[in-house]
Amino acid sequence: MILSPEQRAERFGKSPAEVESMSKEEIDEFNQEKGAERMKKLAVKHAVAFLEEAFEEGLVLDNQGLRDAVTLVMANLAETLYKKEGNVSDLESYAFTVHPFLKEHIEQVINLATHDMLTGALNKFGLEWYISEELDNIEAGLSIDLKDFKKINDRFGHQRGDEVLRDVAKILERALRDHDKIARIGGDEFFAVLSDKSKGGKTEEGQTIRLQDKKLDAAEIADIAAERIASELQVYLDKNPNLVDIGFDISVGSVVWRHGVSTEVLMDEADKDMYAHKKRQRAKNGQYR
Repeated sequence: MILSPEQRAERFGKSPAEVESMSKEEIDEFNQEKGAERMKKLAVKHAVAFLEEAFEEGLVLDNQGLRDAVTLVMANLAETLYKKEGNVSDLESYAFTVHPFLKEHIEQVINLATHDMLTGALNKFGLEWYISEELDNIEAGLSIDLKDFKKINDRFGHQRGDEVLRDVAKILERALRDHDKIARIGGDEFFAVLSDKSKGGKTEEGQTIRLQDKKLDAAEIADIAAERIASELQVYLDKNPNLVDIGFDISVGSVVWRHGVSTEVLMDEADKDMYAHKKRQRAKNGQYR
C-alpha cells in the first residue's frame, strides 16, 4: 500500500517536508519503534489468555492485581524480543513465536511479578494474591517497621542498608512458621500473614503452636510470633552492635483477621497497633515526647 505525502506525514507525526528529509535509517528506526509498540499492545491483549492456558492444570490467576503485574512483565518482554529480532511482516505470526518462549519462562515471569528482588519476600502484588488465595486460612497479620533504618543508609551506605533488609527478611523467616508468609511492602516496611494450615489437614511437624494440647487463638498466636521476632532480632543485634548504637529496632503491630473486613482496613489496623507499639518503646526508653 502506497501512502500519499499527507498520509505519510500523519503516520510519522511530522510535516510532509520533514518526512521527505528523513533518512532511511531514521525511517527504519521509526518503523521498528512502532512495531514494538504494536507488539506490546498485542502481548497485553493476549497475556491473560496465555497465562490461563499455561496454568490450566495448576495455578489459575484470578487475582486482578497479579494479572496486571504479570501482564506488564510479559508485555515488556515481548517488546524487548521484538526489538531484538527486528522487523517482521506479520505480528500475529510473530506473536506465536514469542508466546512459547513466555510460557517456557512463565515461572520466572510470575516470580518477577510477585516477589521483591532484594529480599526474596513477596511484594505488594504477591501479598495481595496470597491473601486472596489463603483467605479462609488466615488467622492474623503483622505490620513490621524498621526503626531508624534511614540512619543505616546515612551512616554506613545503601549497600549496608540492603544487607540489613535481607537480614531482616531472614529474621522473619526464622521467627515465623514455615507456612506463614512475609512481604516487603515498602522501603523499610514488611507485613506477615499468619495462617492456620491445620484447616487444610496438615501442618509442619513441630510448627503448630499449642499450649497444653489446647490450640491458641489468633491473638495469642500473633503475640507469640511477635515475641519470636523480638528474640531473633536480639540475637542479630548482639552480633551487630553498631546497629544498636544508632537505635535500630523492629516495631511489630498485629491484627486478628476477620472475614467480611477488607484487607486494606485490616492492614491499617495492624499499622496503628504497630505505631502504638513504637510509642510504648520510646516511653520505655525514656525517649517519648
